[in-house]
Amino acid sequence: MAAMMPRTALSPSHPIWAMLHRVEQCRSRRQRVDASTEATERRHHPFHWEAPGGDVG
Repeated sequence: MAAMMPRTALSPSHPIWAMLHRVEQCRSRRQRVDASTEATERRHHPFHWEAPGGDVG
């Protein structure tokens, strides 16, 4: 989609850059939350992670 726009259409102050920056912040924040949640679950439920196919005590 960006390839169809003329290069002069998107100046550095264009609002889309602020929007994209906000999207990237949300995405990286969500990844950090997922990673910390996964680490917490692994700490609280070690057997679940060590034996996914067997019986979980």
